[in-house]
Amino acid sequence: MSISGYTPTEKSADVESVLSSINGGKNRRAYILAGKCIITGEDAGPFRDEVSKREYEISGMGQKAQDEFWGVE
Repeated sequence: MSISGYTPTEKSADVESVLSSINGGKNRRAYILAGKCIITGEDAGPFRDEVSKREYEISGMGQKAQDEFWGVE
């Protein structure tokens, strides 16, 4: 676990490379370890619930980006 309290999910080097390419060269793991959203560059949280936090550790999308992508219930 990082200082930010978030732990990026493990992915193969090939998958990380593809994700980095999709995200304009941004390193998903570095953003998560820093507690930042890979989409907005802002602080990722606070998170609405554990599911949202888990999604962040998988994708690097903070709560605001998740709400815009998935919609708010």
